[in-house]
Amino acid sequence: MQHDLLAHSRRSPALLAFALPVLLASAAGCGDDDDGSSGTVTLRPSADDQTAFQTAFVEAQTGDTILIEPGTYRFTTELTLTTHGVTLRGTGPDVVLDFAMQDSGGNAIKVTGDDFTIENLTVKNTPGDGVVVDGTTNATFRGLTVSWDAGSVEENGAYAIYPINVTNVLVENCEVVGASDAGIYVGQSRNIIVRNNVVHGNVAGIEIENSTGADVYDNETYDNTAGILVFNLPNLPVKDGRRARIYGNQVRENNRDNFAIPGNIVAAVPRGTGILILAADETEIFDNDIEGNLGAGILQVGWETLEMFVSGGGADDPQYDLYPETTYIYDNRFDGNGTSPGSPFDLFGLTSLEAIVWDGLVDTAGLMAGTKDNAMGQLDLCIGPNMGATFMNLDAANGFMNISRDTAPHDCTHDNLSPIVLNPPAAP
Repeated sequence: MQHDLLAHSRRSPALLAFALPVLLASAAGCGDDDDGSSGTVTLRPSADDQTAFQTAFVEAQTGDTILIEPGTYRFTTELTLTTHGVTLRGTGPDVVLDFAMQDSGGNAIKVTGDDFTIENLTVKNTPGDGVVVDGTTNATFRGLTVSWDAGSVEENGAYAIYPINVTNVLVENCEVVGASDAGIYVGQSRNIIVRNNVVHGNVAGIEIENSTGADVYDNETYDNTAGILVFNLPNLPVKDGRRARIYGNQVRENNRDNFAIPGNIVAAVPRGTGILILAADETEIFDNDIEGNLGAGILQVGWETLEMFVSGGGADDPQYDLYPETTYIYDNRFDGNGTSPGSPFDLFGLTSLEAIVWDGLVDTAGLMAGTKDNAMGQLDLCIGPNMGATFMNLDAANGFMNISRDTAPHDCTHDNLSPIVLNPPAAP
């Protein structure tokens, strides 16, 4: 890019006037091959971090590593990266990318190149979404912190770590605080691992939405409105998100008031929810510690119940399946959940909930029409042995008139889902 600007500037004084500041800022902010290895660029704090970073992103070649030295970097607009095979890596503690002055662009960093890795740095104060990877293969987020100095407020960006329409996603050893929608959000993607992260102070801690094949394990989720969400929503290109395994997580005290923008789907998520399943199929939840959530430890609902909560959202998508099916809950440890659920449950006279709560909705129309067959119990909610697990069927279809705590209809098992294997395999 530098050589092109100089060549054209010989013919255009105006372009030369533009080129020189860009080149000087780039020279001040980065150096090629500073560590002696081919394909490595090092960025340092400069008078124009925006130009230095975007220049490095534009000039990056496949396989390059962009190293960022400690310091605080400030940006005024979205950074974009389209090259495949780029690694963006902080070289030590206190590498901070601050977007508080951003006044244009919908994201802090948007990546549309395959084989992308971002690791060991902090992104903060994004007015829109944080790090977005869209429509790619192989995206890794490792050792990334995303936060907002304002705390947990509606004005914060919606999603912090945001892979969408990606095959092979790894999110590990990250911390997210303050997202006004979901801290770690994986949408319309396949082959996903989310592990060893700490998420707190968000509306939704971790959300797997309209995605297929996700392992979410060994995470700590606390002080969110809801800890972990597994959603299928209507009117999205991916219709059949399924096969999420949620295990080995600490899901505790997710009792923060919902601060999402009113009208957003996540604004309907009840405060105090540990794990929420909405219309997703083949969800396996096991070996989690689910404690101190004032609402349900695990809440499973269909779209029709969500519509009650949001006063009629509408699911005008004929290909959308409104019902969560083939859920298997076992070997979890529950303690102190459901003691003060609040809205919207209090609207129906429910002042306490059990550890596991199901709205009771089933696709009776589909069963009668023959589009679904439950002869072998494939569609059932199965609840195996758990420690401290009480149960509640809300009977939402009948206005919560015949609430049941009988677990006998759910004394069943489903086949265990297979672990997710990333290609290429994730680092240990």
